[in-house]
Amino acid sequence: MNNIPSIYEFLLWNNCKNSCEFCHQKANKIKYPEKFLTDENKFNSIEMVKQFIFDKRLPNGSHILFMGGELFDTKLSNKTEKNFLELAELVSNKMLKNEIGFLYVNSNLIYTDTTLLYNFLNIFTNKKLEERIKFTTSYDFAYRYHDVRDRLTVENNMVRISSDYPNMSKVANCILTNKTCEFLSKNINYISKFLFEFNFVLNLIPYIQLHSYIAAKRSDILSLLIKIEEQYPTYMQRYMKNLSINQDRILLEYNGTEFKSASSKNAICGHNENFRKVYPNDSRCFICDCINLFNIL
Repeated sequence: MNNIPSIYEFLLWNNCKNSCEFCHQKANKIKYPEKFLTDENKFNSIEMVKQFIFDKRLPNGSHILFMGGELFDTKLSNKTEKNFLELAELVSNKMLKNEIGFLYVNSNLIYTDTTLLYNFLNIFTNKKLEERIKFTTSYDFAYRYHDVRDRLTVENNMVRISSDYPNMSKVANCILTNKTCEFLSKNINYISKFLFEFNFVLNLIPYIQLHSYIAAKRSDILSLLIKIEEQYPTYMQRYMKNLSINQDRILLEYNGTEFKSASSKNAICGHNENFRKVYPNDSRCFICDCINLFNIL
């Protein structure tokens, strides 16, 4: 029996000002335009989450994740912004009663006006809930930023957030593209340098292929993981624990009228089918590879 609380992942809207080359959401904009919401529909999406919580559809102690698109760099009307912050108040009050465990929040941080982000986070920190927030951003070596200014904006925001929210868990997800593997293989010390400079843990995540020219070869990915294990013995241990955790993740996406399940299925090995879409022309499971690699080491 799985006693680990489930994570309910609410994809509030797909809207985002950035144009990452590897983004599946932006690639689907023409095919699924209804996923890119007007301000009114953003308001309705927030309302649906509030109703979901009010109706007690969350098992007691479940975790919640809010994500986009980008939630904090889209200009919201006063009405919608107020509703968004009311959602934060609702979640924080449920956390105080331990009806909700952890709150996961994701933001790309490619923006200079952090007012909405700070107003959102402060609702929780003012209630002494900072240690129960899991904040994630993204950091990549190619295919994400328009220019150097974008990268510097993210880095400056990470430094500020680390200073202003020292007790909040902070992770920067980095996609294992070909450029990432190439850079880190030559600069393996950058992982510790990144933590020292920004106080964010650099977490490597597999690239679910959209464009083959971005994907790293299986041999390059596994070679990098071996180098990381040699340089940072505890890194792979934590990495494997996160990969192999038996935790239900329920992805819910607003479709204009209601939240629909958008969760992927598991492959025959028991891991999400998307992990078989990591390597070019190779359908082997990334997690199975990591487990076997870890056992060998």
